[in-house]
Amino acid sequence: MKLFIYLLLCSLFCNLSYAGITLGTGVTSATSGRVSPFLHGGYDDTNFALTLTSVGVKNDYYYHSAYNFVLVGQKDFPKYLWGNLRGGIGIGSHYAIRELKDGTNSNIKKSDFALGPAIRITWEFLPYTYIGLEAIFG
Repeated sequence: MKLFIYLLLCSLFCNLSYAGITLGTGVTSATSGRVSPFLHGGYDDTNFALTLTSVGVKNDYYYHSAYNFVLVGQKDFPKYLWGNLRGGIGIGSHYAIRELKDGTNSNIKKSDFALGPAIRITWEFLPYTYIGLEAIFG
């Protein structure tokens, strides 16, 4: 925990730090096409980025949880409009588990795992604020 706090403070206040710890939220279609909110966290450096994403939905009849892990090498591109554009390619994995409880049959439970190439593009239009796109092909 002390290391996490140290890295966070260094990334926020040191002029020599080119890394950042990211924590955010957004929407994803990882839950079979249903747009759902997700939790996103990671480590972003000038040369690589490591991100973890978790999303889940649940009600009385259904649940679906999905997890993504992406590791990409990245580089800066020329400025786009007024913000910094960064992107790269690498490897990613996806794991999902879902269950349907219909009440008449036994519960239907399925899981998926994918591993393959990944891309990541971010556009930092304000300090410490970006819009990003991550995709895993596998």
